[in-house]
Amino acid sequence: MRISSSSMRNMALIGFSIVVSLNIYGHFILRQPAAAPFSNQWWFTWAPSYTVWFIFLAIGYQGILRRRHR
Repeated sequence: MRISSSSMRNMALIGFSIVVSLNIYGHFILRQPAAAPFSNQWWFTWAPSYTVWFIFLAIGYQGILRRRHR
């Protein structure tokens, strides 16, 4: 099964927005120390999620850029 670049980009934008929302909710509402941006706990808890969704986003936009150069 092949996933199109636009669906990959949309999936990445949704996932990225969920992670950002959860991080903001954890930081401001729940007052979780691990949700404080760029703290030591943040790197272990949130950075992998941001990295994964950023990679998905880059793959989605890479397909669009490749199509423009053809």
